[in-house]
Amino acid sequence: MKKKRIRKLDKDSALSYACLLLSYRERSEGEVRERLVKRGYPGDVITHVISELIELNYLDDNRFAKSWLMWRKESRPKSRSMIRWELLAKGVKDDVISRALEAAYPEREELDIARRLAGKRAALPGSDRRKIYDYLRRKGFNHDVISQALLKDHRP
Repeated sequence: MKKKRIRKLDKDSALSYACLLLSYRERSEGEVRERLVKRGYPGDVITHVISELIELNYLDDNRFAKSWLMWRKESRPKSRSMIRWELLAKGVKDDVISRALEAAYPEREELDIARRLAGKRAALPGSDRRKIYDYLRRKGFNHDVISQALLKDHRP
């Protein structure tokens, strides 16, 4: 018969768990809070741990948003609106997202990224304008950006 492990729900164990989460990758305040809630920690313990992590500079939504944006732009490019949605889902506040987008992903870069993605997709066999358009829509780009990207990079 398996023994059930009893988990302590105090501040020290919550802080240790949060630090473990942050050791894998940077996380937003909302992500850490959600994981602590799922683990069953009480609200006052979660509030204390979040405050302590912010004070220690282990948790910073501004830094998280900027690093998420840079990672998205470089390795898995998506549109500004799609990245905004992702960050909102991770619990980052809208004003923090707006500042990060303006600093790290200006609107003019969105067209460059769409052109780069369209160029890569156009090089694949069997790709046509419709497939490239649909691909860019799934990445969150709007019609105007896609149209401009297709005009420059892909001619039928």
